[in-house]
Amino acid sequence: VTGRDVRIIGGAASREERDTALTVVRSTPGVRQVTDETEVLAAASPYGFAIARDGDRTIVRGFLPSTPAVTRIKEELASTFPSGLDDSGLSAASGAPAGFETAAETTISAAELLSSGTASIDGTVVKVEGVANDEDDYEALTGGGGITVPQGYTLASENVTKPDAAAAGDGGTPSGEAAPASQ
Repeated sequence: VTGRDVRIIGGAASREERDTALTVVRSTPGVRQVTDETEVLAAASPYGFAIARDGDRTIVRGFLPSTPAVTRIKEELASTFPSGLDDSGLSAASGAPAGFETAAETTISAAELLSSGTASIDGTVVKVEGVANDEDDYEALTGGGGITVPQGYTLASENVTKPDAAAAGDGGTPSGEAAPASQ
């Protein structure tokens, strides 16, 4: 809002949703001019988000609920993974479950703890599998409380191994047992 002028930016799931928002703003007392910079986003199904890591190479694919969210998450990805980042597969689409953008931030945090593997969102489950950077990152991913998911989401750390265990091929725990399937 600048004075009595309003600029609306963002994405809507339908034309009806966009038109309703514009009508509400235009009918607000004191509003002189409304500039519409919205877009109607295509629905994505299934709605997903995934980060694949392999050393310095990071590939991101999936959807976020708005163009500004895509821009913000791309900036976060660039600061988290400064080299070897391919985020060209990330786009805006409607149909996101509640809290999805926050879950995407959680997924970035989880992927940062992997030297190789994937961190993804499937429905309302943040899934992590691969090789942790070190012992502390392994603990954070497999129950050490280092990863917090938004309300309504769960964290599933499947087949997460310690770096030395991955090299030895013993499954990631001292007894050779796999890490817990879900946290």
